[in-house]
Amino acid sequence: MALPFIQRPLTAALLLLFVATTPAAWATGAGGARGWGWNALPIVGRSAETGWIFGGLGLLYPPKEDSTARGTILRLDVYGSTEGQAKVAFKPDAYLQEGSLHVQSETYYAYWPAQYFGQGPVTGSDSGVYVSNAFHSENNVEWQLLPGLWLGPSLTVRFDGIDWKEQGDTLFPGVPGGDGANEVGLGGRLSWDARDNANAASSGVYASLEGLVFPEFLGSSLGYRVGRGDLRGYLPLPWNFVAAAALFVEQQGGDVPFHRLSTPDGGNRLRGFVKNRYRDMAHGVASAEIRSPMIWRLGGTLFGEVGRVDRDLSSLASSDHLMKVVGVGGRFALQPGERLNIRVDLSRVAVPDGLSTQLTLDICEAF
Repeated sequence: MALPFIQRPLTAALLLLFVATTPAAWATGAGGARGWGWNALPIVGRSAETGWIFGGLGLLYPPKEDSTARGTILRLDVYGSTEGQAKVAFKPDAYLQEGSLHVQSETYYAYWPAQYFGQGPVTGSDSGVYVSNAFHSENNVEWQLLPGLWLGPSLTVRFDGIDWKEQGDTLFPGVPGGDGANEVGLGGRLSWDARDNANAASSGVYASLEGLVFPEFLGSSLGYRVGRGDLRGYLPLPWNFVAAAALFVEQQGGDVPFHRLSTPDGGNRLRGFVKNRYRDMAHGVASAEIRSPMIWRLGGTLFGEVGRVDRDLSSLASSDHLMKVVGVGGRFALQPGERLNIRVDLSRVAVPDGLSTQLTLDICEAF
């Protein structure tokens, strides 16, 4: 998940200054083996939803025997806002058993005042204000069946208390999950990964299909299901430029809790979009960008994205009520050998209710 959108460029400049002077520790052994490494970064930002936000981010890199192999990254985020939001998240991304086992996970606790504008590709400006008090754990384990081919189970567990503060009972009476919801979802993911690097690919293809079901007999308050498709491609260009493109689609079915309806995340897809402003049972996002080569530790990108939410996938092809993003980005190589970059993306966001300019910060490329 992306760090909060930042409205003041000064904040980004200060963050990069901190990053440039952040201590990093590595122990290197014989034959290119890498020992432990780490980084610690500040989180400073501001958005209309959160006000000012402050916190910290830690990255830990366990040892690996082969410097060319994909490495494990353990990430911890802790931050809070002047509007009362707070979040603690642990996000390991691990390659184990000599790279044949891939474990991805995100576990967090969040206390998050938010707004609900209703469901659909067009909603009014009236909203219900609620507080989500959530524990969330999302986990994927994949084994490499053949070179590039991965398969494994998925598990999502979420306990969410909802407390309406303003207008919710009046505007959205009886909305699914309006009193909170417990979720236990089981499924699996099949993926093909032929990228040359997982953090910032310059060639290759990535494709995945994932499905989860949240049945009531496992403890879910409401029974529903979700399917996702993710396709990405990377093409080397002259002078070490890279062209990258991605397509992501998601479809839900059943009784989906209102706060879990499908929506772009605003960080990796539709950068700068205010997450949950528009949500429905399905959404899709197409993205394209040109990435410049890294000079010393600095690089950049030009990108464009288009997306839509609606009731089902067949409606996403409509040109009505599209959400569009164009932007430019800067990159700072946090760990050049791993192609692990901090990205700062300045976006012009056009949605059905208007235009805005947003700045997004995160670790790793958007796709």
